[in-house]
Amino acid sequence: MSVPADLAADAAGDPAALAAIQFVQDFTPKPGVDYAWVEENARKAYELTAAAFDALDAKAGAIIGYVGAGAGLAAFGTVNTAATAAVHPAVAAAAVPTILFAVAALVFAARCRKSEPVYTLPSAIRLARRAEQNATAAEARAYLIPQWNLSAAMLRVVIRRKGELVDNATWCFGCAVASLLLPLLAVACTRNWAW
Repeated sequence: MSVPADLAADAAGDPAALAAIQFVQDFTPKPGVDYAWVEENARKAYELTAAAFDALDAKAGAIIGYVGAGAGLAAFGTVNTAATAAVHPAVAAAAVPTILFAVAALVFAARCRKSEPVYTLPSAIRLARRAEQNATAAEARAYLIPQWNLSAAMLRVVIRRKGELVDNATWCFGCAVASLLLPLLAVACTRNWAW
């Protein structure tokens, strides 16, 4: 089997993905060997990996929702403050880090939600041809073992990228929430000291 260029590029630097590609190229089911439990295990490993992928997407969506709700509250507060009184420049300046962290969290979370190429199982046409080449159904099903393994390995590559983005988004969101104290401190300082 020749390895598509995009698959090889995504796998570069990931020993598990490279091993999975090699396994696809090298594996030939042996007649009379019961591979059913191996195929079941490989399928379950892929399903668990796919669930982790979905969980990261959901976390990124939650961060987008939290930051969006926070931005809405901040906008309401800004309009309310502007309508009732002038804002001291120190208070406005103290709000800048919160805005920057919130924007950064949104950027990281949105990048995580971006669609990523995933390596899927062979098409039904390829599977049908493989079934025709094998003497038994068990041998044909055994062909799926390295395919499940490769799909899971390549999905883990994407999960690592998405995980880093979610970690960064979470960190920025936490910093945005923590930096909400800065405008409060600025208000306290401007009331206590005339600038």
